[in-house]
Amino acid sequence: MRPRSVGQLACALLLAPWLAQAEPEHLGTFTWQRPEPYFGGLSAIEIAEGGIEFLVIGDSAQTLRGRFERKEGLITAANVGWIGALRGSGGVPLFQAGDPDVTDSEGVAGNVDGPFYVSFEILPRIWRYDSVDGPAIPLPFYRPLLHWAGNGAFEALAVDADGTLYTIPEGRRSRLRAFPVYRFKDGAWDKPFQIAASNRYYPVGADIGPDGRLYLLERRHHGFLRFSSRVRRFDLGADALTDETVILQSNAGQFDNLEGIAIWAEPGGALRMTLISDDNFLALQETQIVEFRLTD
Repeated sequence: MRPRSVGQLACALLLAPWLAQAEPEHLGTFTWQRPEPYFGGLSAIEIAEGGIEFLVIGDSAQTLRGRFERKEGLITAANVGWIGALRGSGGVPLFQAGDPDVTDSEGVAGNVDGPFYVSFEILPRIWRYDSVDGPAIPLPFYRPLLHWAGNGAFEALAVDADGTLYTIPEGRRSRLRAFPVYRFKDGAWDKPFQIAASNRYYPVGADIGPDGRLYLLERRHHGFLRFSSRVRRFDLGADALTDETVILQSNAGQFDNLEGIAIWAEPGGALRMTLISDDNFLALQETQIVEFRLTD
């Protein structure tokens, strides 16, 4: 049935590019459980090519480095070879069990065995680590980042093949029309572009895939412990983000509180997207690892 009005026609034309995209194939959801009281609140993930080695960061500075067991490509177990805490620049661990002041390590970008970067939210800053048990190397101070201090700063963090770093504030409780993208390149910060906001979704994770494109994970809150997730993909240029495509749009409550994203290549070359949820240390929530195969 064709649109009956100009408004309907315009709506159909606007939706057509998204509807034409093949939806990613949901491969499975693994529920991760461990006995330690500090296990939970996992906000960021990196996965090495091939999908076996992983690095996970929790929002209270917890750091887990290990290997997935897989059967026919699906996760059956997550074996942790190193579990500890992020350290400050002096080498002292940030995490102390029950310490309410360490609650803002939110994003990770880089190699699972180092170097990698971690973004912090309450006090906006980004630190580099050369290994999971090494000291922090703070990036140069950039005053505009302080504008986002509080529970709305930097959860989304990504690094490209050349080592250029990108971070995007969550901007929660801000009625933003667009989210600024900050870039750290050749030792200096700038703000080269922005991403339009829509439908009350807020950035919580980012990655740059082997295809060189930027993948942005966004979350929307639908009331008591109910969330939906969206992933937008962009072609990443020197001074513009182009070819915006929504590749995932979940229903409210379909998955838990997804906050971390990793894009990696399977042995056969197909791209896979892995998402991890932050359970906020609540018994009513789960730590889920949700995987999709990208089909276009």
